[in-house]
Amino acid sequence: DARIHNARLMLAEGHFQAGNFGPAAAAYGKIDLQHIAAENHPGLRYRLASALLQSGQREAALLAFNVFIEKHPDHPQAAHAIVKRAESFMEAGELPQAHREFERLIAVATDHKLKEYAWVQKARLYKEANDLPRFADCHRHLLTDFPNREPRRLAASQFWLGWALYRQDKFEDCLEPFQRARMAEPKELGRESTLHLALAKYQLQRRDELKSELDTLLRDYPKEKIPRPVFAWLGTAFASTGNHQEAWRYLRHAITPREPTKTKVVVWRAAGRSALEAGACEEALRPLEIVLQVEENDFRKAETNFLLARAHFTLKDPERARKAAEACLAFKPQGELNARARLLLGDIAMSQGDPNTGAGHYVV
Repeated sequence: DARIHNARLMLAEGHFQAGNFGPAAAAYGKIDLQHIAAENHPGLRYRLASALLQSGQREAALLAFNVFIEKHPDHPQAAHAIVKRAESFMEAGELPQAHREFERLIAVATDHKLKEYAWVQKARLYKEANDLPRFADCHRHLLTDFPNREPRRLAASQFWLGWALYRQDKFEDCLEPFQRARMAEPKELGRESTLHLALAKYQLQRRDELKSELDTLLRDYPKEKIPRPVFAWLGTAFASTGNHQEAWRYLRHAITPREPTKTKVVVWRAAGRSALEAGACEEALRPLEIVLQVEENDFRKAETNFLLARAHFTLKDPERARKAAEACLAFKPQGELNARARLLLGDIAMSQGDPNTGAGHYVV
């Protein structure tokens, strides 16, 4: 009797509206659709599936949503039914099934917001699974398929695309996305984008571009923790060309005076020399002393003692300067270093009011 099934429909709708989803699902399930007007079938099937899901009957709900989708593929709620299935699979950790539903949503949805939602959720799942190539691909789709998204969301996709490429060691490819993200949202994404740009340019060994990024970080984000090897590489790169003023700006961030073994000898050597040449004589002492403790090459020992002598002499400590210069000559260096050490000893003697000794060093 049609009246019985219409009464069941009214009962089911009442339970559904009241939030009594278990009884609603039971009532909907007893309805024979042959006795219900055809125009009511889509809504009834959708609410049956929703009631099953809300009452914890997940497997039955998934099946009911699928029946709804297959029976009414052109219904406005069909895409939302796919969303319900996808989200249920996500919550249950059934990721392949969730991906299939989101792919299905992308294929059938006419609402751009739903398509965008599908790509966002797929990106989230791939990130959690550390599937970086597919994660990057999702954000490419979000950038190319939805150019009219909110600017902050477009900027976020640029950042995450750069992030995924960086973690795949695609350092050249990650530069443009990070630059776009920083330009679009400097407040929200400037710090992280700049840090990643610096790290990428360090990997690419682009000295002047890295300098620009590090200068930005030091100026705008002084508390940012930048790996010491980045400063070390840039500083030694400048030191190798004789630009000690620039070298010391970065090497001072690369050294570990309290834990000397955490810094390579080549970096200590460059730091000591660059600090001295940049006029930071006090700061030059510790690096040079550390080099002397570990240096094995006699010529380098002589050279380091000479640099120490220069630092002490500039700091108006002639006695320490004299001892360091004599230690330099004790290694019997040849050529220019020998001559410069003797000239320095002459200057030290003259500063101590001993012109005879000074003249002796100058003559020799």
